[in-house]
Amino acid sequence: RIPEENVVVTGGVFYPKEIPGFALDDESTPATVDHWLEVLNTLLREADDETRFLPAHGNAVLKKAQMQAYADYLAVLWAEVRQARAGGRTLEETRAALQLAENFPALAEFKNAIRSDAEWANSDIHASNIEHLWKVLDQE
Repeated sequence: RIPEENVVVTGGVFYPKEIPGFALDDESTPATVDHWLEVLNTLLREADDETRFLPAHGNAVLKKAQMQAYADYLAVLWAEVRQARAGGRTLEETRAALQLAENFPALAEFKNAIRSDAEWANSDIHASNIEHLWKVLDQE
């Protein structure tokens, strides 16, 4: 965060018109996810409507409203995955219940706007998020 410039540099975490992804490793814990979301929410609380969020690639500038939508998506997804797991659902049932278009219509349009490089061209970031969060709950 660069307060005097009213800028937040997000690095490779967020991209315009892409579903944000949880890049979690095998050692991530629920506390890691909760902490990451708290950091994001703190940045948003400290931002105003003129704050510029700068991603790592390209010339895009994200505004607070877009970042808030991303934060809301990540928080709701985390809560829903936790609730599904606690309720005895399987990963497959959870994926089926948390369809992107039905549950997150504002981000559903981004599903096919993923970067065109080969590694990401056919990725389904939303499904990957669910799987990553599911695995994090194994650490509880």
